[in-house]
Amino acid sequence: MTEYEIIDVISSLRSEAAQHVMNFVSVMFGFIVAAYLVGPKLSRFQVSVITILYVIWTPGPMWAAYDASTAVQQLYAQYHDVLPIELGASPLTSHAPVVVTVGIATSWVMSLAFLFQVRATKQG
Repeated sequence: MTEYEIIDVISSLRSEAAQHVMNFVSVMFGFIVAAYLVGPKLSRFQVSVITILYVIWTPGPMWAAYDASTAVQQLYAQYHDVLPIELGASPLTSHAPVVVTVGIATSWVMSLAFLFQVRATKQG
């Protein structure tokens, strides 16, 4: 691969990882807003269905962001000597897969806790 192709692939993968994180953030905040506005009015069955769907589908962006950031790491490590610029200058870049995954997983668990806390507070 040429220098341009390597830089382009790394840039595309970084953008992909960021897009997956933003997809997760959008879904998470939609879930939080729904939990706050209508959570107490929903039946147990409705809350269960929404929560199960949320739990099933939201790990997808987390795994995709992890895969993209891991691919960036691997490409950068493989072609580091060929690149004319320092793409991995940030110390965070080397920890991106772990930081992104832990951040999303923590947000995911906290959003679920928020739903149950809102329902318990407004119903009790």
